[in-house]
Amino acid sequence: MNIDYILKTFDYNFETGDLFRVLTGGIRALSGTEANGYIRSKVDGKLEYNHRIAWAMYYQEQPPEFIDHIDRDKKNNSIVNLRRCTLSQNQANRNLSSNNTSGFTGVSFLKNRNKFKSTIYKDSKPIYLGLFSTAADASEAYIKAKGIYHGLV
Repeated sequence: MNIDYILKTFDYNFETGDLFRVLTGGIRALSGTEANGYIRSKVDGKLEYNHRIAWAMYYQEQPPEFIDHIDRDKKNNSIVNLRRCTLSQNQANRNLSSNNTSGFTGVSFLKNRNKFKSTIYKDSKPIYLGLFSTAADASEAYIKAKGIYHGLV
């Protein structure tokens, strides 16, 4: 990403996360269109995610490979909501899957055992955390493991 170009072309409100394209005469226009929940803008003819543009503008450096939205809101590009992370941390900070039936991340119900299984993933590999009588107990194991394996709580 050409940071000089970005700094001349955009204006970023780091508190609200809004990104504006600076037009002729200093006029500002909200920049970006939504795609898959994220907001993207054209930079030098290429679509870039607004959170990556925001990072480059605020820190005046190339954005890291992975940037996490702390509150999981893909449209909240305020700088306090963005953090450098690993792939594993980024995948760990996701909303519940649409097919989740337990109501807890990392917890599934095994009908044949009448127990709740807790599993966490590290570097795309499953780590079995055990079987539990309640979904809440299985979730507690997952939350502890999340601190250990992802550095997130």
